[in-house]
Amino acid sequence: MKRKYKDEHNEYEASRWHVSEKEAQLKLLRRAEEYPRLWAMLWREPGAWFLFAMLWLYRQASGFGENPGRAGLVLLGLVVLPLLALGAAEVVGHFVLWSWDWGRVDAVVKDWLRFLPLTSTRGLESVPGWRHALMVLWQLLVTVQAALFAFALRNRFRR
Repeated sequence: MKRKYKDEHNEYEASRWHVSEKEAQLKLLRRAEEYPRLWAMLWREPGAWFLFAMLWLYRQASGFGENPGRAGLVLLGLVVLPLLALGAAEVVGHFVLWSWDWGRVDAVVKDWLRFLPLTSTRGLESVPGWRHALMVLWQLLVTVQAALFAFALRNRFRR
């Protein structure tokens, strides 16, 4: 059916079919009557659990590539969250009432930029290994979410 709608250039119905198809796939993977608890699926079918987790994340992150608003908000959250976490850690560690240390503010912003893709990574020698791994993982998450956002925008403009 999806191919039929694509051939007829009916993007709206093709989009609805895509979402329905993914929702049905999620429901089949969940099989609530077989696995009353989601963790039971983890022990019996690890491959199915992984596919279920990826589909669930795909739905939450971008509405199966059909909701650019949701994808944009998740992308904004992924960009801003490291800044908030680094700022909160700096405030908790070095709080001085009514005083700004612009050197520390600059350090927080520089650390935050390292969590974003396509930014300079000079000076990473001083960063611990676990933090460097977190930065790389976060850059990967932001990159994937940016692609999902672009995909959702493209789908929105096609209709």
